[in-house]
Amino acid sequence: MTDDLEITDTHARIAEFIRNHPNDTFQTIASRLGVAYSTISRIAKANGLSRTKSITINPEILEEK
Repeated sequence: MTDDLEITDTHARIAEFIRNHPNDTFQTIASRLGVAYSTISRIAKANGLSRTKSITINPEILEEK
């Protein structure tokens, strides 16, 4: 029973960290906390948290030649 409480407490603290760092990617958070990306993703999903995926486009490829 103690292990379950520790996991629950740890997951709650990770979820709070995700909430408190809205501009950080899940990968950045995973690296900071020393856990797998999948762990962050799973905890975020379980707590209704998400991140918007974005891409960067090189403006030079949009220029007409």
